[in-house]
Amino acid sequence: MRVALTGSTGYLGSHLCLQLAALGHSIRGLARPASNRSLLDQLSAEVVVGDMVDDASLRALVEDADTVIHNACSWEALRDGPEHNRVVNVDPSLRLLERARQAGVRQYLYVSSISVYGPVVLGRHLDETHPVYPDSLYGMTKAMLEDAAQAYHFVYGLNTSSWRPAAVYGIHPLDPRHATWRDLILDVLTGRPVDTAAGTSTVSAEDTAHAIAMAVGREEVAGQLYNLVDCYVYAQQVAEMAREMSGSEAPIRDRVGLAIPRYLVISDRAQALGARLNRGLEGIREHVRRVLMTV
Repeated sequence: MRVALTGSTGYLGSHLCLQLAALGHSIRGLARPASNRSLLDQLSAEVVVGDMVDDASLRALVEDADTVIHNACSWEALRDGPEHNRVVNVDPSLRLLERARQAGVRQYLYVSSISVYGPVVLGRHLDETHPVYPDSLYGMTKAMLEDAAQAYHFVYGLNTSSWRPAAVYGIHPLDPRHATWRDLILDVLTGRPVDTAAGTSTVSAEDTAHAIAMAVGREEVAGQLYNLVDCYVYAQQVAEMAREMSGSEAPIRDRVGLAIPRYLVISDRAQALGARLNRGLEGIREHVRRVLMTV
């Protein structure tokens, strides 16, 4: 199928390109003029050089496409505040959705985030029926654009779905310096002390991209929401993996358990479609090993 992709040269976007190509889809990626387009070239993908805020770029991107995957999000705009975020992230995303509808695109996949949930209701686990209470500008933006996609399904019959990954870990296919927990692993290698109770629900970039790519062309995802979560990990555990593999003697304070999650994030709906979300801590250990090979 002909798949149009925003954010095609970024971290998750690059993994999406690899998964889409592996499944035999043809790719048209939207890429800014200064971005590294070498992976798109390697995959013989069509490239629309432009920007989300440029309407002509959006029209060119969606022309004759079967599916649109909207993966782009400007973190700079989010940091600059609500008004810039509206201009750069919200308005262009709504315009993309409308341009896709006007062009006769059959399917629209939106890359959202579990950040839409915000505070978790006491006694509830996080499945897709949990209420959405975003407590950040990022989560608010994702929730708004999920609503827009779902409305287009009910009003216009467009096959839309939203995909809610947890914190995505991995290595950029073109730049090993862009790797999750790289700074933490470097701290361990150089013997710096690690003292953090931070923890997060997480999922690998490869599995996130696979789950979204395998939804291309599938009618049963229309109007649906999907969590994409593998496991919970503490930064301390990542540091301990790096210390064990490297032979470092960096001091690591035992603070596991100080940020114990009071709920589980449920991804059964995506797994029923065939999503692979079961690497667990062994998957993170393999990621740490790969990062150690690049530093």
